[in-house]
Amino acid sequence: MIIRFIFLLPLFLLSHSGTSAQIAPVYAIDAHADTLRHADFPDLYHLTDKLTEPAQNELEKVRAIFYWIAKNIRYDYEGLRANYWDRFSMNKQLALTTYDRGTGICGGYAMLMSTMLDHAEINNTVVTGYAKGDKRFRTADSTGNHAWNAVQIDSVWHLLDVTWASPETAWDNIRESYFLADPERLIASHFPEDEKWTLLDRKITREAFDQLPEVNSLYYEFGFGTSPPVIERTAGKVRFKLHLPDKMIIGFILTDKTTYKQTDAHFKIEKGVHENTVTVDVPEQGDFTLEMTAMWDKYPYKKYFEVVVVEIEW
Repeated sequence: MIIRFIFLLPLFLLSHSGTSAQIAPVYAIDAHADTLRHADFPDLYHLTDKLTEPAQNELEKVRAIFYWIAKNIRYDYEGLRANYWDRFSMNKQLALTTYDRGTGICGGYAMLMSTMLDHAEINNTVVTGYAKGDKRFRTADSTGNHAWNAVQIDSVWHLLDVTWASPETAWDNIRESYFLADPERLIASHFPEDEKWTLLDRKITREAFDQLPEVNSLYYEFGFGTSPPVIERTAGKVRFKLHLPDKMIIGFILTDKTTYKQTDAHFKIEKGVHENTVTVDVPEQGDFTLEMTAMWDKYPYKKYFEVVVVEIEW
């Protein structure tokens, strides 16, 4: 289970991104959103009015809606397994049902976000495409399997994924990296059907996207780097080029995709001036998933977390 922990400080929150801690603003409107209970509002429109009532600008409106959905709508694993949501199209009825049930899957999260933004008169769109990088939503499908949002704030477009931002338990914090997500980071896990919604200046193909490693948000929070790691694949070896923070313990798990057998992979670390090279030994033939795991002394939960996943096929 991936758990996000945020140290709350007056006016700021401390999150580890890059090689040193960065200070990011705490949104005061979160406290207002926390006071609004789902059961107190007959529909999403009344809730949206109350959520955005104290907002001073477009950013605060977007944040209030995003935060409330992430904290109050639960992912519907049971409905997903039972194919309950297959009956819905990507339209307003999906948003209404998700709100009424208090549960949904990615399409419902994205449509609820969009419908509430529409009511708050914020320009937005639902983005559909392919996602990888979170065990809750990982799939072997090569077609579109996910939905998220793009929103225009003060004439500038930004990306949001309220599904992936939602905590797995009600007392966990939301995953902040999916609010106004950095396009250079999000492209490691999200590929839109309409490529303009990468929001990147450069073009990236689906084939290039498939070769990118899956990068969990904890990779950045733990301080491995500010962009996805450089991966080099050669027969029998996979090399990671990245920063290794102090007191970080890493490991690698190799999974045979045919037999599902898992083994700990042998690796060595070569320290450089500005970055380190980690070379992992893998079989020279086969189809494998290689997971990089990490445990950090500075993180409150003393366990290994998956931070990077690489697909290997020789």
